[in-house]
Amino acid sequence: MTEKLVITLSEEATAEYLRKVSEQTEAEVEAAVEPSGAQLNIQIAPGAAGASSVWLGDIEIGEASVSFQ
Repeated sequence: MTEKLVITLSEEATAEYLRKVSEQTEAEVEAAVEPSGAQLNIQIAPGAAGASSVWLGDIEIGEASVSFQ
């Protein structure tokens, strides 16, 4: 059986992601540049007790849970 790694951002991280990406995209559109998109980095902590950190560029925006399905 093949498993999938499932990464779920917390509500806080999701809200922060949407806020920051919306601001960035709006600024780029107003400047008449093509929106650049975003890069998310997830630092996965070992074991079930560790919280995984979510980064948008060089800014930590919250936590994520990681599981296998």
